[in-house]
Amino acid sequence: MPPRFDFVFSYWIFFWFLLFASGWTKYNPFVALSIALAENILGIPFLLYFKFPLLDIGLFAVVNFFIKVVPLIWIFHHKAAIFHWKDVKFTAILFCIYIAWLLINGVRPDFHQKKLDTPMIHIIKLCLKA
Repeated sequence: MPPRFDFVFSYWIFFWFLLFASGWTKYNPFVALSIALAENILGIPFLLYFKFPLLDIGLFAVVNFFIKVVPLIWIFHHKAAIFHWKDVKFTAILFCIYIAWLLINGVRPDFHQKKLDTPMIHIIKLCLKA
């Protein structure tokens, strides 16, 4: 069964960015995107150390470029890269809701993945096989 988008917090943040960019919310995802990107960058050496396939690491980098770096560039370009405590609080609340969503759906939060099988990586791999 392919992985679900709603079980990956990065996609929640990306959806939040889309709402922010379209003006549907005043809460800025700048802090969440920055933390998520930093976590991903710091995680790359661990992926290499634990010998994840290079194709998976490359796809992981490409997907995260589009769902984190591109939104951050948009935020900087629109001069919205501002730190507000209300945005940090919203990030924490959203993360708690995300954890609750996982638990409601019977998914154990696992922050030490043994494979890089996110929904977009899964879709790209299916396209590469076709």
